[in-house]
Amino acid sequence: MGPRIGVIGLVPARRFARFLEGLRARYPQAALTAIIGSPELRVGDAAQEYLLWGELGARGLVREVRRRRLDLLVLAYNRDYAGTLTYWKALALVLVSRAGGLLFCEDARLPDPASLQALGRPRALAHALLGTAWTMVAQPLAYLAREAAIIALSLPLGLVLLAIVAVDLADASVGALTRRRRNLVRQR
Repeated sequence: MGPRIGVIGLVPARRFARFLEGLRARYPQAALTAIIGSPELRVGDAAQEYLLWGELGARGLVREVRRRRLDLLVLAYNRDYAGTLTYWKALALVLVSRAGGLLFCEDARLPDPASLQALGRPRALAHALLGTAWTMVAQPLAYLAREAAIIALSLPLGLVLLAIVAVDLADASVGALTRRRRNLVRQR
């Protein structure tokens, strides 16, 4: 029997199918277990079994993953998932899984075989977590910087608009006063 590999899929169905096929080609003797959040990801026959995590609940899923004693747990995800609760749940599962090795595949791309030698080492896990944390910090900071730049650039326009409103209000109030005086003069 070959290695036991678990794959958490946070990518569209077609990409997940290609990813599983690539993993199957790289490890033909492996027993693949796909851990999915949606039944739509049950595609192809590259994985021997599929665990739908919504059916098991959090404790049940952790228990099932630990029971399988996986040699490798792979998290295939898209960058846009990094800010979602689903991603963080999957990351928590990866961290409590007790798998022999962990592999984070951004955009569902397998790394070259030479880099796979470092799997399971604490340094590889730390590097993967730092990369994920950087993505989580850099994206919000870039968004805030962009919004601050828009505010800073639009501030002079806002001041011009406030000046126009002030002039219009002053003109309207002066116009109202002169009309009142005209009406008073006509009434006498």
